[in-house]
Amino acid sequence: MADLKQHKLGWIGIGHMGYAMAERLAHAGCDLAVWNCTRAKAEPLAASGAHVVDVLTDLAACDIVFTMVSTGKDVKEVLVGTHSVTSTGKAPQIVVDSTPMALAESADIRAKLAEHGVQFLAALVSDNAHVIKAGKLTVVACTRCGWMLNRLFPPPLWRRGSTVALYRGRRARDVEHWGSS
Repeated sequence: MADLKQHKLGWIGIGHMGYAMAERLAHAGCDLAVWNCTRAKAEPLAASGAHVVDVLTDLAACDIVFTMVSTGKDVKEVLVGTHSVTSTGKAPQIVVDSTPMALAESADIRAKLAEHGVQFLAALVSDNAHVIKAGKLTVVACTRCGWMLNRLFPPPLWRRGSTVALYRGRRARDVEHWGSS
């Protein structure tokens, strides 16, 4: 599995969950740039090694950008809007989004990012900031994106017993767990 430390990472959205996830990446020694609409919420991450950026276009040079914002409309604005990550024509290779949104919104964002050559992975997370800090986050994504999850969430960033759950289709009985030891 790939080591995220080999990639330049970007993070958009520093709420309770986003902060904990970004902090974990920074503590693991990843090259991490973070942006939040309220800069003051992102600034404490600098003490963990993250670089706080002023504008979204600063994240276009990242290999992988993670988003965890409030709505699909917000995801669209930060990724493909007027002053977005991709607005200068540069773009990351991969975007991993953990924002709950309608399927149509996700498909629209995926199509717009594809125009920039960006792969889009919808990877919802379950749990809370305490669970994230303990290294036991659950990530849910469709199995056709499993190869990408395997590259993005390598076990060295997890603690023993962490789980990535992948849905195969729409039935909960088809959940497969990765990363458990």
